[in-house]
Amino acid sequence: MASGKAFMYETIYNDLLEGIRNGTYPAGSRLPSEKELAGQYGVSRITSKKALELLAERGMISRMPGRGSFVLETAVKQTARYSTPQIPETNGQAQEIRQTGRTIGVILDSFDSDYVANYLRSMERECSRRGINMLLKCTYGSIEAENQAIKSCIEIGAQGLIIMCAQNETYNTTIVKLALDKFPVVLIDRKMQGLSIPCIATDNHRASRELTEMLIERGHKQLVFVTHASMGTSSIKDRYEGFVEGIMEDAGINGCVLEIPDYNPTPGNSPIGEASYDEEGFKKLLLEHKEYTGYLCIEAKLCYLLRKAMKETGVTGEIVSFDGTGDMEHEKVIAYVRQDERAMGVMAVDILEKIVRGESISEDICVPYRVIKLNDI
Repeated sequence: MASGKAFMYETIYNDLLEGIRNGTYPAGSRLPSEKELAGQYGVSRITSKKALELLAERGMISRMPGRGSFVLETAVKQTARYSTPQIPETNGQAQEIRQTGRTIGVILDSFDSDYVANYLRSMERECSRRGINMLLKCTYGSIEAENQAIKSCIEIGAQGLIIMCAQNETYNTTIVKLALDKFPVVLIDRKMQGLSIPCIATDNHRASRELTEMLIERGHKQLVFVTHASMGTSSIKDRYEGFVEGIMEDAGINGCVLEIPDYNPTPGNSPIGEASYDEEGFKKLLLEHKEYTGYLCIEAKLCYLLRKAMKETGVTGEIVSFDGTGDMEHEKVIAYVRQDERAMGVMAVDILEKIVRGESISEDICVPYRVIKLNDI
């Protein structure tokens, strides 16, 4: 499936960022206008504007009304900080990394959402502030890749690991062994029950219940939990339990689960923002449940796919979601949960450094979230 316009701003943003990094757009140069970018990528000016605003927000460009968007002097230095380092594999070079100071490994399951990008930025900045070397690996949801990333980081000299576990029904036994061996590890977003590994995350149960109750207050009596296959992942499980708890409060409320068929949010060889799924199968499921009118999506990408399917099938209803962005301002979306991933990233680095220094920390930490209400609420 080609990237939807709701995520094309990420592609435009990253293409422009790469242009700044490689010198296509040097300091002081003018970037293409909103209109030019919209024509080049086949998107609306709202989408191209979002990409430029994101660059301005992150200190890469200055936007001058009536003149255009211009690359700032500091932009090239900043982009170098966000690039994925090429880790040398030879023993001599690995030893050199070890000797430069403290080193940690950060292992994520994707890079292709604002949620993960904000995590990454906050961790990189905090590591830079503390003088910590940060090794970065991506698993694209693969347990095998996760195992290799863990092994590689430790071999290179990482003294601790921050891991966003691959979404899976079973635990990664390599992480279990790390816990048993007391190797410093902090989990983000997804916890592993029964292991003494601290996890920094949102209170997904509470946030999901709040969204569910919002739909009920809006008069919806037939509610849908829209998810994908990884229901065993702790964050998704907690959101489901919050949904169930919310509908159980009222005997007149019914709920069901719609699982997007063959959904893969992070194909390893796909462009940023792209997902794969059975589009026709999902539309068929939606039509089979068209009496349902309130929808809770577990993530922003699923929200976009649901909106697209509703438009193409004529199914009506209102949506609440996790991890929304400005693109959520759409007639069907009434609210979304904004997690504080920036604070979670800083906290993950802080807790890991304390564990590396010998402190015993095993409790999970919930970071406050906000519910952003849209439209006429």
